[in-house]
Amino acid sequence: MNSPAWTGDHYITQPFGCTSLTVEPWWNIADCHWHCGVDVGMPVGTPLYAARAGKIANVAYAQLGLTALGTNQTDWYIHIDRAVTAVGHNVAKGELIAYSGNKVPSGGATTGPHLHFEVQTAAPPWYNRPPTSVDPSPILFPTYTFGTGTAGDADLTPEQDSLLRRCFNLLAVGNYDASLGVAADGYAKTQLLPRLTSLNTAVQGLQATVATLKTSGGTGDNTAVLAAIGTVTVALDELTVSVLAVKSVTDKIAAI
Repeated sequence: MNSPAWTGDHYITQPFGCTSLTVEPWWNIADCHWHCGVDVGMPVGTPLYAARAGKIANVAYAQLGLTALGTNQTDWYIHIDRAVTAVGHNVAKGELIAYSGNKVPSGGATTGPHLHFEVQTAAPPWYNRPPTSVDPSPILFPTYTFGTGTAGDADLTPEQDSLLRRCFNLLAVGNYDASLGVAADGYAKTQLLPRLTSLNTAVQGLQATVATLKTSGGTGDNTAVLAAIGTVTVALDELTVSVLAVKSVTDKIAAI
């Protein structure tokens, strides 16, 4: 099976749901041992990608949990060899986050190199819980793509897809800083938010200065008012520069 979550075409070795494997937890409601995810056989070192955008919630030996953006669900990558991200890192869909392996979080051995992908509504660090497990198939193997909605349709070229991902990272979540072990903030937070804050502060300063002038009956020195207006103008100019930078990105999106 091909999936946005990994590189290459690999076989499902254990599907989601009831299983004859007694090592899996028993679920009374289903009256069976329950496999809480999907096992996919793949060589050690296979690149693994974020199936959905979100925030890294857990990284430990042989495991990685990613809480999907706008949901109460966590995507779990189990038996990984190593992660290339850290807790707290915001990731875009399709971003490299780990490499597959053949390790067991609790120690021991597997039946062979594979990825166990699981979706849980239980809060991290909990997984392998049947009542809160969710079928991951729609996430791993989406039937429809952007655009016409035709099954199997691919409306974006690899170059277009790459541009969209770069734009998302630039504006929203930023890039991973290996030296800090966290994600850098996106452009919207590092540039637009400070400019908006500065403008708001400048406007409040102007309002306070005008109020002070009014209390003097309008006979005071208006130099302070002119200075406050100048501060507002500077803040507006700085915000305009940042907005134009964002516009250059959105123009690229509109052009694809």
